[in-house]
Amino acid sequence: MTHQGFMRTGQMAEFLGRSKDWLKQRKGTVFKEGVHYYQKPGDSEPFWDVGAMVEWVRNGDRSEAAKEVLETVLQ
Repeated sequence: MTHQGFMRTGQMAEFLGRSKDWLKQRKGTVFKEGVHYYQKPGDSEPFWDVGAMVEWVRNGDRSEAAKEVLETVLQ
């Protein structure tokens, strides 16, 4: 199912027990390009990083949001 630690959207949605639309709605907001997924130019569907998504499940959205808040406060 995985190839070098990446899945396509349908595979990742099934892996997480969510819908493809759920993932697509959070792409670019909750899930960051270059962290959670990678989109090749001209490719209509991203590659989802399995390790990053597993970490997101374990830590929730809080870890990414907390980092952004701390960076803002510490500047």
